[in-house]
Amino acid sequence: MTNKTLNIGFDAKRYFFNFTGLGNYSRHIIDGLSDLFPDNTYQLFSPKEVDNIRVIHPKNHFLGKSIWRSFGVVKSSEYQSLDIYHGLSNELPFFNRKVKMVVTIHDLIFKHLPQTQPFFNRIIYDFKSKKACLNADKIVATSEFTKRDIVNWYGINPNKIEVIYQDCHPQFYSKSDNTQGFDMESPYILCVGTIEERKNQLLLLKAFSKIDTDYKLIFLGRKSTFFKNLEQFISKNPKLKESVLFLDKISYQDFPSYYRNAQLFVYPSTIEGFGIPVLEAMNCGVPVL
Repeated sequence: MTNKTLNIGFDAKRYFFNFTGLGNYSRHIIDGLSDLFPDNTYQLFSPKEVDNIRVIHPKNHFLGKSIWRSFGVVKSSEYQSLDIYHGLSNELPFFNRKVKMVVTIHDLIFKHLPQTQPFFNRIIYDFKSKKACLNADKIVATSEFTKRDIVNWYGINPNKIEVIYQDCHPQFYSKSDNTQGFDMESPYILCVGTIEERKNQLLLLKAFSKIDTDYKLIFLGRKSTFFKNLEQFISKNPKLKESVLFLDKISYQDFPSYYRNAQLFVYPSTIEGFGIPVLEAMNCGVPVL
């Protein structure tokens, strides 16, 4: 065991600019390490400046900010001084300069459900994920399922991959009955997650339409273009208009109240790398389907 302090760099793009799963994971890792190992130095690399926070970012990089994460990061003096660089979301710089590299691969869902991503995006995701797995000294997979995908799709030696399960925000561990921000009075079934095809909310909506109940059905999450499919189904089933609610403006701090006051949490997703809402719901004590 050594007491050597480390200089650790992170791809912090989603730490600052993503407020769902990948952003929450980034904040959990960086903030948690900072609290547990305060003697280490932590360098945050981001393609955009952040007010009042020291961030290493591109300054007039000739390739543009979006490509800087792949090519420009390694040329900075801050990167050159690192012991470890951790790509927190399926991506690493393409060319390394002596620094040890770790990448977290959350999922390879675009390989299973190619129809859910535009063709060009799919090609970019696949290239970046495979390149990161090949370049990394160590790969963190968030589940055994994701580890198997990395081995099967990219031919990576399984000994290079460490499965480290995700955690959820500490607010979901609290047993407090605080209902701040909560205004639901009717009993309800809850589903949390971005409304998109692979999350399979349309199946839940169809099932709900077949039962005779006074319960409401609440979908808590951002709407994508797939939301129009649910709207169309509701328009053909008028009785659902008063019993189905879509909430996409709820503060993340208020999520625990919606979990704890639900009679049932349902997560019908077709495929997940991990599925944090299931963990959040279980920690809040709500029955999970």
